[in-house]
Formats: sequence, structure tokens, C-alpha cells
Amino acid sequence: MKHKFAIIGLGIMGRRMLENVLRHPDFEVCGLWDPSTDSVAKTRLISPNAPIAQSAKAAMHEAHVVYLACPPGPRKTYALEAAANGQGVFMEKPLGTDNVQSRELVTQLAKARLPSVVNFTQAASRGFEELSRSIQAGEAGELLGIDIVVNYPAWPRAWQRDADWLRFRHEGGYTREVISHFLF
Repeated sequence: MKHKFAIIGLGIMGRRMLENVLRHPDFEVCGLWDPSTDSVAKTRLISPNAPIAQSAKAAMHEAHVVYLACPPGPRKTYALEAAANGQGVFMEKPLGTDNVQSRELVTQLAKARLPSVVNFTQAASRGFEELSRSIQAGEAGELLGIDIVVNYPAWPRAWQRDADWLRFRHEGGYTREVISHFLF
């Protein structure tokens, strides 16, 4: 049986996920949606016969797993709709536009007792694994503090420019999009 996969949000992250899902023989893309005609057109370049739906609800209809690559504003709504339908949820971060909204989402997803994950790719990086191992083995010495210094020549980065919402503190912002990987 193939796992049916829906993607809500066809910006750079949604399209990257689509490319990966299309390569995996155990997954079938059953629905895609984005309100941006530009993002839909870019998606068609990757997959000309992609099942583009007329709404997020229609895209999610037959899915076993829903990937939410949309901005954080509507993320809670889509995640809870998926959970109410018995679907697993795979989300980008941040989960919401504030801590209260994000905590409420985590609590409600935990009550649903369905698979729900956040895409923190750097948490699975070799560097992080080695750092964790050395701390646990006592090789790093006494941990006194951590400094995180992150600089980019431009924000958003070139590959993120189409996601204009990243520039603004309300839904994105530098700290939520970059520093969160290191604080995970």
C-alpha cells in the first residue's frame, strides 16, 4: 500500500518536498494546493500532471499524511483539520505566530494521538550528532554556555525570496527561521 501524501504550500519548501516524495516508491502524491498561481506554475514544471486541488481541504481529502509548508498563520487550522480527519501531520516551523498558538497546537495534536512532526533538518545533521555524542561522553568538558552567531549577506536568503512572509516578524523573521534550528 502506498502512503498518500498531500502538500499545502508550494513555495520552495513544498516543491522540495514534492521532488523527494516523487522519488519514493512507497508514496503517492494525492493532492497539492497553494493560493499563489506563480507557485502552482513552478510546481507544474516539476510535475506537469501534479494533482493541484482547488482548496487546501480538497488537497487533503484522500491523504494519509499532510505536509504543511504554508506560512505559520494558517498552519494550526490545517494541522487540526488533518488531525480531525485522522491524518498524520508533517509541519515546517514555526508552528504558529506566537507561543500561545503554538503550544495550543502541540497540545491538541498530542490529544489526537496521531503522528505529527516538525521538519528540523539540522537536528539530524552529522555535526549535531557529533556534538551531542561528545557532550554525553564528557569529551566537551563542562558546558558553561553557548553562543550562536549567524550571519547571512541578505535576508531572506536568495532561495527563500519568494516566501516574502519570511521577512516579517509576525510569521517568520530571522530568529524563528534560523535560530530555531539551533535551539531545537
